Amino acid sequence: MAEWEQRPATKLAALIQLLQHLLSDDAVEPPTVIDGSVVYPSLPAGPSTSQTRKILVYYEYPMSTTTMESVMKLYGIVPFVLNGSMKIKDRDDKVQKFIHSHDPNRRVLLFSSVGAAGLNLACADTVILFVSCRTLPTSPFPFTLLKDTVWSQQSVVQIIGRAHRYGQERTVHVYKLLAVGTTDVIMASLARDKDVMLQALVTRTQSISPSKSIL
Repeated sequence: MAEWEQRPATKLAALIQLLQHLLSDDAVEPPTVIDGSVVYPSLPAGPSTSQTRKILVYYEYPMSTTTMESVMKLYGIVPFVLNGSMKIKDRDDKVQKFIHSHDPNRRVLLFSSVGAAGLNLACADTVILFVSCRTLPTSPFPFTLLKDTVWSQQSVVQIIGRAHRYGQERTVHVYKLLAVGTTDVIMASLARDKDVMLQALVTRTQSISPSKSIL
């Protein structure tokens, strides 16, 4: 813990703070952003009355798994982890344990796109998109290369769809962690622009009447 506190990763620290807030009480209000700063509402007065909220944390880069899991455990959050190397039976067993877990310290599921397709995780009402920028040590370029981000808005929709799907009875809250002043913002903007272009193309295609053949 001392080593982590001396050199904390800013975005990972933000993830932990968000998780702690959301897991503290089901009645807690979600954080808001005011003038570029995240503001966490005060916790409900008195002892927590309910701690059943379950959270999905999505990430892309497999090498992040050990670090994220270890830091979460430092703060008493013991996540379930899905990865592409799991056998189908092992993955399904872990998913069922997450769905039916009543342990207040085990309400977070870490997962990536590999091995998560088609999963019904409607037991969760919160999705956190954890993306990060990395510079390749051998890169000759002076800028940061992204290795752990979601490039397509359609991919984001599919990720959110793990929780926002048939069987979900609650409002699904989605958080995307971006670091101001980094290429996070640029890539998020590009992904959004791609989605706008796709929606415009689909809308235009649907509005065009089918041509009639003249015999």
